[in-house]
Amino acid sequence: MARRTKEEAQETRKRILDAALHVFAAKGYSRATFVDVARRIGMTKGAVYWHFENKQALLAALIEYMHGREQALLEADLPDTASLNGLKDYLVAHMRIATRDEEFRKFSMFILLQMEWSADMITAVREELMKFRAEPFEELSGILAQAQRRGEVRNGSDIKAAKGMLTGVWLGLLTAHLQGMLSADPVEAAEVAFTALIDSLRA
Repeated sequence: MARRTKEEAQETRKRILDAALHVFAAKGYSRATFVDVARRIGMTKGAVYWHFENKQALLAALIEYMHGREQALLEADLPDTASLNGLKDYLVAHMRIATRDEEFRKFSMFILLQMEWSADMITAVREELMKFRAEPFEELSGILAQAQRRGEVRNGSDIKAAKGMLTGVWLGLLTAHLQGMLSADPVEAAEVAFTALIDSLRA
């Protein structure tokens, strides 16, 4: 009975997060309410509050939920990402998911273009996210470090700077695509960009 109750709670949490994505994307974060989220799935506001104490916690959980969904999709296609070639494939696959998976595209559009970020909001959400993981794209540091230990990365390369460069280019390509400013296919553009950038890191 306890197991069933736990499974039911997890399923309810998932339904709330799915509803939150649709409501945030449709109304914007600041205008969306727990009532809107609850109404979409036929629940009470109190039931949503039982799972999430406030809207910032709901947003942080949504980010982590979509991150987990993305990781599951990546792992299905990319069993080995330890090499530099694997890193390029990993980043290109990220772009494919962000632009071609319907739910993730909606999430990308909301987070990058619709979300009303402020300094206080960024701080609050980051604190919530720290409960789940260190930072976005944290996987890149580990992949680069493994490649460096194997001698694939050029001596003297700054792993932190390399991670920042790769992250920035990925976000730039995705944002340009979502804004309609990228004439090329985003996945093809990512393939070209990351091939060149990663080749510049090779020993």
